[in-house]
Amino acid sequence: TIVLLPSGTTTPYNTLTRQWKYIFDIGNEEATYLEVPKVQSDARFIMTRHFEDSQLITDILYDHVKEVSKDPSNEVVIIVGHGPEDTEDNGPDLENLSAHGDRIKAKNEYVDVKIINLQDDAIPPIRESNVRQLRKWIKKADGDGKSVIVVALAAASHGVQTHIRNDLKGLNYTFADKGMAEHPKYVEWMAQAVVEALEADASEQQLSSVR
Repeated sequence: TIVLLPSGTTTPYNTLTRQWKYIFDIGNEEATYLEVPKVQSDARFIMTRHFEDSQLITDILYDHVKEVSKDPSNEVVIIVGHGPEDTEDNGPDLENLSAHGDRIKAKNEYVDVKIINLQDDAIPPIRESNVRQLRKWIKKADGDGKSVIVVALAAASHGVQTHIRNDLKGLNYTFADKGMAEHPKYVEWMAQAVVEALEADASEQQLSSVR
């Protein structure tokens, strides 16, 4: 059994995850990109959960914000994700990820906590709309005399962070730009995701044998 752990996407609501499932023949019959040959192996492939609403991912985001925070009672936190390509995936993706913002907001340390996806690979009009909204939030908070902390919901410390910097040129904000993989709890999340996937697979195999 080979366990696949998707760390490049935040939830299952995206074309890339569906392409992976097509390639490894684990639940997606059609390609979302190219119809490439599927992986041929005697091994069984199972896929773990994505970041989704994991408490460990919330902890990482919170710690990265705290590292750059100076005056929480006057700060607005904005969580920015890469986001899915398709508009129909963005709604459920953000709904799933909103738990991170809700948990940080519930600590009552910051003025507000918002979350948005850039949809970095979407067609220009969609991506540009998200950037306009993000810039609008930052300008509004700055105009109200609040400080803004932007934190990236991304595993690596490069890639989407570079795009975010370019998108927010000229604005007054602080960037918590560390990749989540730099945090010790990222390894905990990986281990937890693998164990949960194996346990779920074992249960499914047991039920199948009973049937």
